[in-house]
Amino acid sequence: MRTRRMVTGLVTAVSALAIGSNAIAVADQPPTAERAPSEATETVAKEVVSTSNAADFWTKERMRRAVPAPMPRPSGGQVSGPEGQENVLPQQSERGSLPRGVSTPQSSTDLRANAVSRAQRWTESGIPASTTGKMFAEGPQGQLYRCSGSVITADNQNTVWTAGHCLHDGNGQFYSNITFVPAYDNGTAPHGEWNASYMVTTTGWAENRDWEYDIAAFAVFPQSSDLEYRVGSQGYRFNAGQEFTDVRVFGYPAAGYQRTDFNGELLWYCRGDTVDASSWNPLNEKVRTDCDMHSGASGGPWIDDMNSNGLGYVIGASSHRQTDPDTGDLINNYFFSSNHGDAAINVYEDASTY
Repeated sequence: MRTRRMVTGLVTAVSALAIGSNAIAVADQPPTAERAPSEATETVAKEVVSTSNAADFWTKERMRRAVPAPMPRPSGGQVSGPEGQENVLPQQSERGSLPRGVSTPQSSTDLRANAVSRAQRWTESGIPASTTGKMFAEGPQGQLYRCSGSVITADNQNTVWTAGHCLHDGNGQFYSNITFVPAYDNGTAPHGEWNASYMVTTTGWAENRDWEYDIAAFAVFPQSSDLEYRVGSQGYRFNAGQEFTDVRVFGYPAAGYQRTDFNGELLWYCRGDTVDASSWNPLNEKVRTDCDMHSGASGGPWIDDMNSNGLGYVIGASSHRQTDPDTGDLINNYFFSSNHGDAAINVYEDASTY
């Protein structure tokens, strides 16, 4: 396992998989103020030696039996971690990319802002369906989990963005046998299965199970081509705040708020504005939207400024909902993402260059 510490714009890495200890310093953009990012935004990572384990492990039967990865469960009155974030790194943004060498249908979805808080099926081919996918993971005790994720533009051209609880139990252990199936649809894998080579999450999630930092990414082993070459990639926009207009939320929900028609096998989406969840709680740095998707949609991308090609900017990933503290039942239509500030930048810098 590798632990990365972000200190005033410098990255240091220590690899427990190598013989001895090696420190690597990489120049980065300086923070906007003379303050280091919070320790909770630092990253914890794990390398995967071989692709064969996940490839052999995920049979069709195991995929069918997988259940949604456990979501963080804040109650109605507990919507923030014990400490708020203070983001000091400069904003970072990069455009996504179309698949190369193939013809990609354009999205015919009306680009006008028509709010969709009751999730609807996404039935179009091409981007964003090809960049969104279903991911599978094996838990520490052999549990079979599933989540959602998105291909994000990266130097390695093989990076998937998701939520921390989709990769790590928040109690010191990464999940294993991670595989990503872009454009998954009712058991089909039109672009193949891509196995993780490197996993990254925040120390805030890995050590404290803090949903303020429920952010993760993983690199995948290339196949005959890189993942981006095959399916395209979404851009990203980090440390740009929490309030966005006309955001699409994608995922593979198996449950939802007052919904009985989700089964985790199909791609759904919501559409609407996001708000700063700290409007009444200054310690709460999360992003909120109205969307009734729940477990299974975890890790699905929140995409801002999506154009007619289906490309936009990832500004969040589905994390959790508010629940009744006694019954665990969902209590409203609010859907939350961790704020993609310093923590997202650090996770991205680590995973995207592996």
